[in-house]
Amino acid sequence: MKKKICLFLLTLCLLLSACASAAQVDTDSDPAPTIEVSIHEEAPAPEEPAVPEMPQREKDWIEDIEFLREEYKTKHKDPFYFCSEEEFDRKMDQLIEKVGELSDSDIFYELDAIISGMGDNHTRICEYGSLPICDRMIGVNIIILNGKLYLWSYLKNCEQFEPYLLHETVGVNGVESLYLIRRASSLYESDWLAIAAYLPSYPSFFDWVGCDYKKGYTFQILNDNQEVESVDIPVITLEEWSASSWIYPESFDSLIYLKGCDQTVYYEGKDGGCIQWCMGQFLIPANTGYNLRKVVQLIKEHPNCNKLVIDLRECPGGSAELLPFLEEIRKEAQILEEKQIYVLINSGTASAATRMIAFFKDEFDAVTVGEPTGQFSSFFSRSEESENSPTVLPHSQIKVQISDLWRDSKVLLPEMGVSPIFEEYYDEDGRLYEWETCIQPDVYIHMDIEDFRQGKDSVLEWVLAQ
Repeated sequence: MKKKICLFLLTLCLLLSACASAAQVDTDSDPAPTIEVSIHEEAPAPEEPAVPEMPQREKDWIEDIEFLREEYKTKHKDPFYFCSEEEFDRKMDQLIEKVGELSDSDIFYELDAIISGMGDNHTRICEYGSLPICDRMIGVNIIILNGKLYLWSYLKNCEQFEPYLLHETVGVNGVESLYLIRRASSLYESDWLAIAAYLPSYPSFFDWVGCDYKKGYTFQILNDNQEVESVDIPVITLEEWSASSWIYPESFDSLIYLKGCDQTVYYEGKDGGCIQWCMGQFLIPANTGYNLRKVVQLIKEHPNCNKLVIDLRECPGGSAELLPFLEEIRKEAQILEEKQIYVLINSGTASAATRMIAFFKDEFDAVTVGEPTGQFSSFFSRSEESENSPTVLPHSQIKVQISDLWRDSKVLLPEMGVSPIFEEYYDEDGRLYEWETCIQPDVYIHMDIEDFRQGKDSVLEWVLAQ
């Protein structure tokens, strides 16, 4: 019996010992702390994909654009007079984002459009620098007139265009003319200047506006029957283009103001005839004196002539200092005061020419005839220092002239001895309203394409009929 009890106790002890060991093993092998540590160990971060190096060309363009942004803001007399800084920066930022997608010439035109869009006629890109913008040319000139395109002239070796002179051009490579006009107009600082402006003669321009989806270039032109014909446009080198001469319609011979130079003409007509004095550009006072003497001589040769036409159509201005020119005219004031003076203007009349309008109206009670000018009488302009030291973009070498002066007609005209004759309207911030962009004529006479086809100067004819 004792043996059975001892055996039972021994067995019980062994069982208890085994259970205790098992419990100890479970406690010791608890993985929680170890697992928790291993979970929170930092794994090596995956390598970031390498950012591709920006091409040097893009870096250079971005530096040029940023350089121009800063130069415009610091050099311009009032950089955001017409267009806000936010809008300017937005356009520049958008261009920076696209430099990798655009050609060099496309970037140039985009910059040109941004600068022109600031609304200042005298801040402009004046040279292309090292860019091959005009290394290729087309052998024709197209003019924007009354919202349409017309073939204006062609080079001597492009006789295939002779039947189409002054015909409407409705497209280039199938791109519609209204779209071309809209894009071309973005390169002109004034809406009025764009009304009668040339479409750029560079294939690079047509590439910029989207005509490069075809090989070569064709004009879609209306023939005499108003049918559309496609005519290939010759692309030539700048040297060939410069060495050739232009062919214009014969009807232009009677439209002398289109020649853009100083000259005088006498016309027989009602009440003794009329003298026309075309002023091309104010650059050399001696030239004004020379042509004024020719006018005086014509007056003496035709004592019954009682009309004098000062033709400022297509006169872009010239010298900012007009006093020497005015003094030449004032010397002959007595003989001029005996005549009824008419001043002819159109969208090509701008800058200093607008002050010549004021001079003749104030001193000789002149009547303005024609169409609105390309600029108002107060405007931004450039000092001699700015003129001689344009901004040069560091890489492309594009040169930009930036206005650093405000030409206020209320100040400038009295300095010239002329009473201000144009009423100006300013907003609460002291700025001209946006619609103060041109000078309206006293008598509105419009020149259309039929006038050019017939060689008819409707503006001058109105004067002759008075």
